[in-house]
Amino acid sequence: MEKIPTTKDNALIIDVYRKPTHTNRYLDFFSHHDKQHKISTTETLLHRATKLPSTKQGKEAELNHVTDALRSNNYPQNVISNILKRKSSTQCTNSIPAPEELVCMFFKWATPPVSSSYAVLPSINGISQPLNRLLQEHDIRVVSKPVKTLQQAFPSPKSRPLIELQPNVVYKISCADCPWSYVGETGRCFETRKKEHMRNVMSYTRGSNIAKHAWSSNHSIDFKNSQVIDKGSSRIRKTLESWHTASIDHADNNSRPLPNQYSILLKKNN
Repeated sequence: MEKIPTTKDNALIIDVYRKPTHTNRYLDFFSHHDKQHKISTTETLLHRATKLPSTKQGKEAELNHVTDALRSNNYPQNVISNILKRKSSTQCTNSIPAPEELVCMFFKWATPPVSSSYAVLPSINGISQPLNRLLQEHDIRVVSKPVKTLQQAFPSPKSRPLIELQPNVVYKISCADCPWSYVGETGRCFETRKKEHMRNVMSYTRGSNIAKHAWSSNHSIDFKNSQVIDKGSSRIRKTLESWHTASIDHADNNSRPLPNQYSILLKKNN
């Protein structure tokens, strides 16, 4: 927000300020996010355009700028128009309520709402919508989130160590002589777990799937190109381990089979 002093009546002209590096990039309308997140983005930008500038010319300029920015991010014109119509109708009907209504509103705000269950689910187009309706019928509030955020895809090197040094990961170790691979999970960092696998192969430790494959088939294990394929908390690592084992050909593991409820998602992903 920018304040520009004027000499007329000692008033201040308030306008929206943007940095020179501003790119007008917002949440794309075609991205795999919940639709409510996109509506909230539009409502926030339009609310700022109609409320912050203190002059009529400033509001019109900011509204045109925000509309062009939303259109460049693939937002349909009807979505923008509907939100503007709803905001204008709300402003027209907005009046000071009667004292009795104020009292009712106060007790409504003061009374804590009845706590209900809620679930946080990833937003997957075509699957999340019917699942959300089913849960809402049983008084379960659904909060949607993206499958993977930008922070997870592009972590800051200053704030996080390398992925191989992070805990709570799912990893893959392949064979150098055949398509066989091993998928595992660990709560420790991957480098520590990989060294244990290397020692198990050298000493042919009983119970090690990697050592068993290497010695029984006389194959070499490609520890150099082993990699972390996923990351998750202790509650979901086992499921991620089973998921990747089922989705990768010739993968070996000691994990439980993937539950049948995930078969639809697995087929859709493949």
